[in-house]
Amino acid sequence: MKKIKNLSHNKFAFSLAGSRLIERISFYGVRSLLVLYMLSEGIQMEADKAIVLYSWFAGSIMLTQIIGALFGDLLVGNRKAIIFGGLIQAGGVFCLIVPSVYFLYIGLFLIAIGGGLFTPNLIANFGKYYLARKKLLDSGYAFLHFAMNIGGLIGPLLIGAIGYNYGWSFGFGVSGILLLVAIAPPLLIPEPQLGSNTFPNKVEIRVVKIFMAILIAGLFWAVYEIASTGIFELQERVMDQVNFQLPDNPWSTLSIFLIIPFGIVAVVFWSFYYSKQFTKLTIGLLFGALSFGLLFLININPAWPQSLIFLISIVLISVAEIFIAPVVYSVVTEFTSPKYLAIIISLTFIPPKAFTAIVGILDFSTAEGSSVFLGIGVVVTTLVTIGMAIFLFIYRKFIVTETIQGS
Repeated sequence: MKKIKNLSHNKFAFSLAGSRLIERISFYGVRSLLVLYMLSEGIQMEADKAIVLYSWFAGSIMLTQIIGALFGDLLVGNRKAIIFGGLIQAGGVFCLIVPSVYFLYIGLFLIAIGGGLFTPNLIANFGKYYLARKKLLDSGYAFLHFAMNIGGLIGPLLIGAIGYNYGWSFGFGVSGILLLVAIAPPLLIPEPQLGSNTFPNKVEIRVVKIFMAILIAGLFWAVYEIASTGIFELQERVMDQVNFQLPDNPWSTLSIFLIIPFGIVAVVFWSFYYSKQFTKLTIGLLFGALSFGLLFLININPAWPQSLIFLISIVLISVAEIFIAPVVYSVVTEFTSPKYLAIIISLTFIPPKAFTAIVGILDFSTAEGSSVFLGIGVVVTTLVTIGMAIFLFIYRKFIVTETIQGS
């Protein structure tokens, strides 16, 4: 670990993080209202059909992000793609104000297209502000991840409360206005000055690093999805044992709350001290393996103090997320050509979504099912952690030495 000297964060990047926060408030706020809105008197959609439509809408975003990234990198540029995406997304949300099935479908289509343009291009543009100060990439993306989680936390509370108390139209109207506010920073701040971006590694090594980072993220979120969907029976036992009120889904809800303080610590610490990205990823995998391992043990051994261990598991998985989620973007940004950064970033969404889809097909709701697949998750995460440790040793022992001698 080395101390970072004479480097400071870019204020324009922080402005984009604010844009991301506001956009996430709008997006998650709309999501919190959608199914109930489709079941309301204005739409009168059947419950099964509403859930299927919502699933298709959520699943389509991965495809639109790839299309949006291609559009931004190859045609109009990331900045214009962000602005177009915000405007299109806002138009889609405003369509939902009209209580009509026709406008519902148009609105969801526009939100998916607009979000696909907005997300990968904003993440790419954010990273480009750090290309001249790459040691701050981890800290910068940790801040962006922190902003995203704040938005995901505020959105359902704010937009959901407005929609429930004052009507759907008010909720969607506020959400649309927030999206218009979110495009202000990209409109007002200048484009990142890229200069000459040099790569210290050969292209083969860069490709391997990018591939490994994306694969690690995919595996982590796959096991995370197994844990979050397969511990309902365990969560019920835990909530019966505690004397205070826990949220209905404490695994995911408490994780979001814990990400906020841990995210702040990561932003501050990584702003002053630098360690290799794959070291952070390995640490994240280790914390993830410990978290999943604790869940597995208390799931098969009811005699353990389940409530305490369950809460410790949530703390560990929150720390793991901080070491993995933002660092993956950091690796991709550092080792990808800026011309194609949004495209590669959009590809990072594929493994988590693919694994999540596979997990969704299977049933982990029973105690036996969750134990089996949590066990598989522990084994997979542990093996990947060991593999990462071996990779780091080989890389530092041979590849780095060879590069230094060759120079």
